[in-house]
Amino acid sequence: HANWEWTHLVFDTTSVGIRSEYNYRSFYEYIARSYRVSRCTTGISRSMLDTTDILIIKTPTEPYSPEEIEAIVAFVRCGGGLLLIGDHTNLFGMSTYLNAIAENFGMRFRYDDTFDLATTGLTVFSPDALSHHPSVREVEDFTFLTSCTIEASPLVEPVMVGRGLGSEDVDYSHPNFFGNIAYDLCDRFGLFLQAGARRFGEGRVLLFTDSTCFSNFCMFSRGKPELVSGLLDYLNRSGGRYGLVHHLIGFAALGLLALLGLIPSPTRPSPHLLVAVYLILLIGFHLGNRLSLSLYGDIATYSHDRTVLFDVSHSRASFSDYFGLSWQGDRADYTELYISTQRIGLEPVAARLDRLEQIQPVAVVLIEPQSPFSQNEIADLMAYVKQGGRLLVVDSVCNGSSTANQLIEQFGMRLYLAY
Repeated sequence: HANWEWTHLVFDTTSVGIRSEYNYRSFYEYIARSYRVSRCTTGISRSMLDTTDILIIKTPTEPYSPEEIEAIVAFVRCGGGLLLIGDHTNLFGMSTYLNAIAENFGMRFRYDDTFDLATTGLTVFSPDALSHHPSVREVEDFTFLTSCTIEASPLVEPVMVGRGLGSEDVDYSHPNFFGNIAYDLCDRFGLFLQAGARRFGEGRVLLFTDSTCFSNFCMFSRGKPELVSGLLDYLNRSGGRYGLVHHLIGFAALGLLALLGLIPSPTRPSPHLLVAVYLILLIGFHLGNRLSLSLYGDIATYSHDRTVLFDVSHSRASFSDYFGLSWQGDRADYTELYISTQRIGLEPVAARLDRLEQIQPVAVVLIEPQSPFSQNEIADLMAYVKQGGRLLVVDSVCNGSSTANQLIEQFGMRLYLAY
């Protein structure tokens, strides 16, 4: 049903153009390292879903038949996991086709786009420290490109909530159906649901609103692999979460406030007692969330025999400058080098050198290093190379504060900046 974000097209050294980069090949291969994955090239049926744990429906450009929708709903009710991936402004009609499924679970994709109110730029999600959904427990921050928003019933669990966002309705007179990506009096603003989940029968459903985030050129940017792993880990389970803990605490808080409101004025509790009650409820809510997350544990990891670690602790380089994302400051743009590692079957990750042992990459890339290396970092990198690792150091005459020699002199080499 989807003639967009293809998974069967290759992403290699000869494939270029929009079909190559707006492509889910890297997404497909990434999840295939943890799950047995297959493509559905015919209509969806109950017999096909009998051997399926998770069904991913992304960016459809054709409608689903009533029989297919009935099979999908029955699949979830009997314990299956369903991930629906949409995008902004009903692009290609995908929200219309997805809503025919999602509305059976009390959710729907709105025909809108979003932007950050303060900057009119890209929006960044960070999990709430007090309470967050288990799907995002390994995500530190996640940059959306342009999502739509979700309309949901009270039974839906908020997975990703955007704060300080603007939302504007689809404008079919503009390219890609965007508005002007700026706040107007007719636009909405505030908090918006960008990913939501619900348990339905014995199964689970999760909606995500920005398909571009998992395209080849975004898939291994900060937060994307962690989110994909978290979403599938959540959908591959049944029951288990103490969701009622939050509801009970909320009802207790409302009941207590109502009771305090009924107490006559002269005998009402002191402000200190009210503050104490509030803090107790806050701590209770936090502990309830920690209890819920503890039932999930860590997300299962796989071997990192294809990972390339791009250092961010010393390198003066940006690896995420697609669409003008400039939050990495004035660093040199090495996004294409970062993405191109995927074209030869590798998976890039931007990380600090202190994660070298944890990630165990096949190669480490240092680009225009500027800050000094610690003795432990030098020792770890030397041991890594001696054990078969690869180290690429890229420097520039523009890097007047280079610290590359501090490292490469240990290997009998030295760089001279020639002007």
